[in-house]
Amino acid sequence: MGDTNDLYTKLGYGKSSDVDKAIEDGVLDGRDLVITKDTEELLFIDDDKKKHTIRTKPMIFESEEEALLFINDSENSEKIYLGQQVVIKVNDEYVTYTIQQGDNAYIVKSMVTGGLIWQTF
Repeated sequence: MGDTNDLYTKLGYGKSSDVDKAIEDGVLDGRDLVITKDTEELLFIDDDKKKHTIRTKPMIFESEEEALLFINDSENSEKIYLGQQVVIKVNDEYVTYTIQQGDNAYIVKSMVTGGLIWQTF
């Protein structure tokens, strides 16, 4: 069994923009959880010190073009995964899509097959 000093998780709280520096400085490390006070996100830091955002609600976009630009931007790669649900506004209604792998980039495919419409209120 490993060293008992490795058997803990810290809970961090701070600005999203300060997380990378906290990891570099050793304040945060593998297996830690972070709640960001400015973006209200929950992050998990893995053993390789890579951040993973834990999402409880889908990302919402005003157009398919906006969604594709965001999900294919390399700066957002840690926020995106195959099969993830996103919501895109289509003809003044919000529709649920899933992220799929295209030939050269991520694409989105509508999940609407039986009239499901994402309704915000």
